[in-house]
Amino acid sequence: MIRKITSFEDATVAIKQLAARLDTLSSLNIDMRGRRVINASPSQDQDDYVIRRELKAFEQGIQAISRGQAVSSSVDFDDCVFGIAINSDLIEEEDITPHHIVAVNSRITEIFYQAEQPPVGSAAKVEVWKNLGAEDETEELIATITFNANDFAVKLLDEENETEIVARDLLKKDFLTCNVTQIGTAIPGASLVIKIRYKKI
Repeated sequence: MIRKITSFEDATVAIKQLAARLDTLSSLNIDMRGRRVINASPSQDQDDYVIRRELKAFEQGIQAISRGQAVSSSVDFDDCVFGIAINSDLIEEEDITPHHIVAVNSRITEIFYQAEQPPVGSAAKVEVWKNLGAEDETEELIATITFNANDFAVKLLDEENETEIVARDLLKKDFLTCNVTQIGTAIPGASLVIKIRYKKI
């Protein structure tokens, strides 16, 4: 608000107020209570403040990293174990992990799975796919993994579970990924681990 100056006394008060305002701006401690900084540009230097748009992009990156991870551990290509970890709360989503590329023609022999934080209210379901979305139409459902509500146990699908592992054969350069198709109704479930073992043929 602009002060109306009609006398020398008004001018003196206005100058003192202006000096106090300038002193506030030059202070190392600025009280921003009740104030906003608007139309700010993105940060450039290491010590700059960041804007919400930058934080949102950063958060999306963190979510992408924490949601799904794929890790291979193998002594050689004759016997490979491909591990999938879904670390965050489950959401129904397709293609949630980085693709695991098969190195040699192989056959799936076992699938282990466990929920460290199982769903509550209903089961959660994760589909394991081969070549999901491939343009050459080679995509194929390998198995549907059911994580039962309140179940912490380690489960195993092996050669005896012919009906549960729908497809077993893998070709060199095939890739594997997962879809989450169902989550718990009360608590979705989190920290799910799936390990797929395949052997060279």
